[in-house]
Amino acid sequence: MHSFDSGSVELQVTNCLFQPVLIDPSLAACRSFPELLNSCLLGVGFSCGRAGEREKVFHDRDGRVRAVLDRMREETMEQNVGWYAMLRVLLMDLLIQSVRLIGLQVAERPGVEVSWILEEIRRDEASPHSLTAYAGRFGMRPEALSRLFQRQTGEKFSEYLRRRRMELACRLLLETQEPIPVIAERCGYLDAKTFREAFRLTVGMSPREYRRQRPPALLRML
Repeated sequence: MHSFDSGSVELQVTNCLFQPVLIDPSLAACRSFPELLNSCLLGVGFSCGRAGEREKVFHDRDGRVRAVLDRMREETMEQNVGWYAMLRVLLMDLLIQSVRLIGLQVAERPGVEVSWILEEIRRDEASPHSLTAYAGRFGMRPEALSRLFQRQTGEKFSEYLRRRRMELACRLLLETQEPIPVIAERCGYLDAKTFREAFRLTVGMSPREYRRQRPPALLRML
């Protein structure tokens, strides 16, 4: 995000750069703004679509965004107790204020069904989530719910569920010394072999290799 004050005698530009993992360690694999919104602002991210990948300009007429940026600068410089946690709170505030000023709205269909499913998966990735079961809950055909899910999130149900589980797996591999079969079960996989295959497909390496590598960028954020 770039902020500038056009009312100043001299142009002042503020750059706010951060990795999504700063907001939540589970966002280590997040690579796009819509994906970030899908995870942090339930029911809003899917409506962003590709629009979120383009430049957006908005006016901070009441100074709310400027106030958040100033607080972030103060917290970073002073580093009082809890400053790092406060940065996470302020980043969420900044995201919400920016989305409101950009004018993003939910899609023509509110997406109650998909929003509820996303929250259920986020709450417990290891549960036996079933698209067929969710479709039955909403009185929909699985095929219809599958199309709605992909249209609103940009991912297939199975892809989204696997990604969320792999984000959890990455965090557990870095933060714990639990055996890989235990981590597999905590991520919803009863078969360690299936877990390893899903992990390699998503991350590009085996769980053991990932744990041994311990990415420095992630360690700084944890």
